[in-house]
Amino acid sequence: FKQLIDYSYEFYKSLDSALNEIYVVSDLSIDKVNELTGSFINMAAKTGMAIDDVTRAAVLFYQQGLNTDEVLEMTEVTSQFAKVAGIDAADAADKLTAAVNGYCLSAEDASSVADKFNKVADISLNTLTIITLNYCIFFQ
Repeated sequence: FKQLIDYSYEFYKSLDSALNEIYVVSDLSIDKVNELTGSFINMAAKTGMAIDDVTRAAVLFYQQGLNTDEVLEMTEVTSQFAKVAGIDAADAADKLTAAVNGYCLSAEDASSVADKFNKVADISLNTLTIITLNYCIFFQ
């Protein structure tokens, strides 16, 4: 029972820290930031990623100046991409951001980019890092 309480405390402490960071880097009110809690928890459950990974990706996207809809879209795609590719969310966010920005795509296109990375990685002997580096270098 004590272990469950400790885990719950760490979970909420981590979530609160991430929400506070979002509050600092975005133009959202504290109430709007708190409304994101359910979205992040649902996203973590849906994608199988840890809440820390989900919120860390969201912070990165808010730091890039994306609006809340774009952040939620990019965060969900990043979480799915990270899970499938076996990489952490920050790395997945960097790779998707490079590809999306390199092609001047929108957040809605990120899912297509992630799918293409995963398909190429599945049929290739190259690692995902080599693929994304070549992809970004070739099209810059």
